[in-house]
Amino acid sequence: MLTLTPIGRALRAVADNASLANVRGIPVPRIEMFGVALAGALFGLSGVLVGLDLTIDPNLNWAVAIPVIAAAIVGGLGSPLGAAIGAVCIGLAEELTGVFLNPTYKGAVGFAVIALVLIVRPQGLLGDKVDRK
Repeated sequence: MLTLTPIGRALRAVADNASLANVRGIPVPRIEMFGVALAGALFGLSGVLVGLDLTIDPNLNWAVAIPVIAAAIVGGLGSPLGAAIGAVCIGLAEELTGVFLNPTYKGAVGFAVIALVLIVRPQGLLGDKVDRK
């Protein structure tokens, strides 16, 4: 959606440089409202899906936050496609943990995958290499 549709290109343009997008004729306030609405809809959907899978308790944030952060780091920060690929990698690694290890170690797999990716490829799978000055 972000690369193939006009609204996706407008979202990326506004995120990159809002004043330049405004000069090019993109309605920046409307695009920003659309982006916030889209993010809210996706957050709501993810909350419903997590609520269906897990029991609601005060410590739920750790059960969900660690794999999400791991997916973003593994995929490469700033790359939506990389985050999706990282989420699939983390999800497969955590679910396959039950086959080889005790399922109680499922949460530690995210940390192990983060450490492995940061050692091998610090920018993530699809992240851009950062030049140091």
